[in-house]
Amino acid sequence: MMKRSFPTQLIDGLARLTPVLGIALLALASMTVTAQESTEPLATSQLASQLQPSLVTIRQIDRRGEEGGIGSGFFIEHKDRIYIATNLHVIGEGRAVRITDSQGRQYTISGIRAWSRADDLAVLEVELHDDSIRPAPMAGSDSTLEKGHPIIALGNPQGFEYSVVEGIISGVRSFDRTEMYQLAIPIEPGNSGGPLIDRFGNVHGILTLKSLVTENLGFAVRISHLHQLLENPNPIAMENWIRLGELNPRIWTNVFGATWKRRQGSIHVSGPGNSFGGRSLVLRNRPVSQLPCEISVRVKLDDEAGAAGIAFAANGGDRHWGFYPSAGNIRLTHFKGPDVYSWEIVGEVTPPGYKLNEWNELRVLLTEGRIEGFLNGVPVLSASTDSPLTGLAGLAKFRDTGASFANFRILRADGFPSDELRDFISGAVDRSLDGFPETGLDSPLVAANPEAAASLLHNEAMLLRQRAAVIEKAARRLHENTVTTTIMTKPWENGEPDIIEAALLLGTYDNPELDIDSYRQQIDAMAEEILISLPDFATQQQRVEALIDHLFVKNGFRGSRSDYENKANSFLSQVIDDREGLPITLSILTMELGHKVFIDGLSGAAFPGHFMVCWEREDGSLRWIDAYDGGRIHDAATVSARIFGEVLPEDQLRIWNNTRPYEVLVRMTRNLANFSTSPENRKYLDLLVQLVPEDAGARFQRAFEYIQAREPESARTDLEYLLKTRPEGINLRRLQAYYDSLFR
Repeated sequence: MMKRSFPTQLIDGLARLTPVLGIALLALASMTVTAQESTEPLATSQLASQLQPSLVTIRQIDRRGEEGGIGSGFFIEHKDRIYIATNLHVIGEGRAVRITDSQGRQYTISGIRAWSRADDLAVLEVELHDDSIRPAPMAGSDSTLEKGHPIIALGNPQGFEYSVVEGIISGVRSFDRTEMYQLAIPIEPGNSGGPLIDRFGNVHGILTLKSLVTENLGFAVRISHLHQLLENPNPIAMENWIRLGELNPRIWTNVFGATWKRRQGSIHVSGPGNSFGGRSLVLRNRPVSQLPCEISVRVKLDDEAGAAGIAFAANGGDRHWGFYPSAGNIRLTHFKGPDVYSWEIVGEVTPPGYKLNEWNELRVLLTEGRIEGFLNGVPVLSASTDSPLTGLAGLAKFRDTGASFANFRILRADGFPSDELRDFISGAVDRSLDGFPETGLDSPLVAANPEAAASLLHNEAMLLRQRAAVIEKAARRLHENTVTTTIMTKPWENGEPDIIEAALLLGTYDNPELDIDSYRQQIDAMAEEILISLPDFATQQQRVEALIDHLFVKNGFRGSRSDYENKANSFLSQVIDDREGLPITLSILTMELGHKVFIDGLSGAAFPGHFMVCWEREDGSLRWIDAYDGGRIHDAATVSARIFGEVLPEDQLRIWNNTRPYEVLVRMTRNLANFSTSPENRKYLDLLVQLVPEDAGARFQRAFEYIQAREPESARTDLEYLLKTRPEGINLRRLQAYYDSLFR
């Protein structure tokens, strides 16, 4: 093996800044992880044989000491230490795990070296049997696999240990700032935590997510995130890890399993309980012994198809009442025993005030023989009962739902806010919003019950924040729809858009104040400067040379290399401001200026993976201007060798020229959709679907974004289109089943 270093140009350039910095960088370069020496790609069977000793199987251990979920991991080496890399969800927060390698040897975890919830990564310290462990070679932190690159995934799908599957990179995506490879490859339960490798055996990612819609789609966290974690560890001993976030047993009792954890002031639950329907409870140990009583909590479901909320009048076993959201409805239920036959839905409504995918406040008021349920301060359900309503109270969840809870409170009669106090606080908030300086919060009524008044004010603030978020979201969506409509309805000449106008309009998605006319004036001014520099009766060759000199020599326009996927590179306004961009944005600026200085024969050349400007000269021969490479001019032999890997005759390259403005706009929009983070890219997918309604890929991607954001209703149109048109490459049976599960 050989050491993989930082990019030579980067080290050489930075080293010139100061000798001390140069020495430090060269030392750091020598400490980076190893990569394969092989210069020839290996067969799948060779790679499987080579990497299998690096793989491990990871099984979670539940509270009863039994094996639960299965996942994958692999040995890595960092600064002469051997660790195991995997997903955080594979080991589970606070769970014990069992690890075995391909020879059946078990490993004891001595601690967690580093972990990240945001990246879903964990690095484990293990007690090694000997020094024969073969770590998997990691690609460098700056490595990037392009779309279409062949890859191989290794892992333990569905419990079948050490399997291998081939595929390709189908895109690079971001989820909450974590960069991921989107894979055209089947990822199954058990693959999570396994390595994603190239044909040379180097690890480029860690498998983590599976699509819910198609079998042949998965995701992997890019290796750069693992490098960052290794350089910035946050170690924790195993005995402390197992207790991480555990609820205080003196305060809470877990009934029916599931994983209940406290994090950042909230309680989070995951995994199914072991009672029917995946039921699980966590109950406060101090029972409610007197009525009236009020119980409240704020809850947010990870999956709106599930259910989670308040449990009350519980006996610590199978019997309790529940008040909770389920599939967008609000339910009041009575559990009288251990099975579904002893379960009664006392009431169910679909209230307009329920906020999908957001925090909602639940409250139940218990008096003798009566239950009243409130949602976000509004009464929604009530029932009379002969059953006793005293007993334990706490939180409940059902099915495989994950949920978060905050501000759980039990108020006895002496702590109740009176109706008079509720009305007073509501009026004080209204007066404050209307601009009155005197709200009356110093009144004796508030002073007599300050805790209740503070709780009511907290609830009012929560409701106002929720309303503000809804209004801001609506305003943002309206603006984005307006931009899309403007682009689509601008007068198109001969069915083609004004590509400069459209390219500038794209920038108004993020910057509503963008002054398009000022950028058109800047382009006109640049063209005027070029014309002034030309001699009288300038030839076409002189005009092309003056254009290239003005853009790339005098004004320093350049291709973005260190920050290629930044959205700014796709916005023509920011390309003009920063003088840095993608091949396509630099090319359309070059063409626009070329037309304005009277250069004939310019057109866009949309080669696979690269965009250039084609110049058909007066003698009919072709040249290509690479705006991304400083305006370098290439002939057919150079271009074909670079793009296709072989020298092709000029006539075979003509089919890539004369790219229509419409096609340029579609390509720019695709770049934005691929480079933007979710849910930002939905606005670009909206435009893409408007431009190419029959684009099944764009519709699938947009539906996927809405499903990931837990907005299934917004995905309905695209899912129905895909089911109706039946495009190739999508598992329609699985898609139909998923559609039915969302909208049944």
